[in-house]
This record gives sequence, structure tokens and C-alpha cells, in this order.
Amino acid sequence: DAAASGAILHQGKTLDAVLRTTLSGLDPVSITVLRLAACLPPDEIPWAWLRTMAATLHPTELGDESLSTQAAWGCTRRLLLSRNLLTDSDIPGIVRMHRLVSEWLRADAAHPAADAVVLDHLVDVAESLHNGAATTAPECSALASAIAACVATDDSAAARFNIPGLFYRLPHYVSDGRPLSLAQGVLRAAASAAMADPGNRGA
Repeated sequence: DAAASGAILHQGKTLDAVLRTTLSGLDPVSITVLRLAACLPPDEIPWAWLRTMAATLHPTELGDESLSTQAAWGCTRRLLLSRNLLTDSDIPGIVRMHRLVSEWLRADAAHPAADAVVLDHLVDVAESLHNGAATTAPECSALASAIAACVATDDSAAARFNIPGLFYRLPHYVSDGRPLSLAQGVLRAAASAAMADPGNRGA
């Protein structure tokens, strides 16, 4: 009804005002970390991924393993946690973002490179899994959830996950139906590419 619609609109305007004010008080690295986090499933965001991806966009501040860089990253983490823009989960190394904040950040004028950086990182993690890299169940669950979002909305992105070892190793860590769903999405994207370009031997 009209009252409910008005309340939702008011809540949206309030959230917009609060977040714009909050972001205006953050440094560029912290804002980038938030933009990157918003490109991932809000309940499964590995801190290590955020650090790696943020370093590609801020190499001066985060691009090495020096003590000063580690201290800078620690400050960024503490700042975002203290503002409740990110919250630690019960799973070590995994952080969460409120869904309303995530949606607002995606709808706002997001960092122009965030989506591309996140996709490239997911492909790197998937290829590392294919090559036998050490991993954990929480990271694999985060990977499955993140790839699922890509596969569902973008065939060109889905085609980048045509990585055989990914679908061999992922089910060892993710016991639900997500690996099969991902494989079907990648197969669908490959079939679409093959139909569009019969000479595409990779597809």
C-alpha cells in the first residue's frame, strides 16, 4: 500500500544519506575495498581476496609485504569493521557485508575497475585450484558462490571458468549442488559460444 511504499522510500533515502556521509569520510583504499567486497556474495567475502584485489588497484599502498604495508592493511580492516561496513563472521578469514549496503554500493557509481578486478581474481583462484593449490572449504564455498553469480548473468564471464580441474576439486570442498550448477552454466556458455562461432575450438 501507499504507507508501506512511503516507508521503503524513506528508508532508502536515509540509507543513501548515511552511506554517502560515511564514504566521504573514508580514504581511497578503504572505499576501494568496499567496492570490491560489494562485487562478491555478501555472506562469503574472504579477507585475503580483498587484500590481493585492493593491491592491484593500490600498488603503492598495498603492493608488497613490508611491515608498513601490513600495518596499512591492518588499519583499513579495523576502520571498516569499526564503521560496521564489514563484519567478521564465525568463519576465520571470512567477512560479511550487509545486503542493503552491498546493493547500494553496486547501484551507486561503483569503482570502474571493481567488476573486472573481481572477475580476474576469481579466474585466478579457479586456475590455482585446477593446478592443485592448497585451499580451504570456506574459500571454496566463497568461490562457488561468487562464480555462481557470474555464470547466472554473463555467458562471456561464465566461459572463463571452463577450467576442468576446478570441477574436479571443488566438490571435495563444497558438498552441495553448486559445483554441478556451475558446470552446467559453463557448459551452457560454451555451447552458446560454439553456436555463435562454429570455428571456436575451445568452446
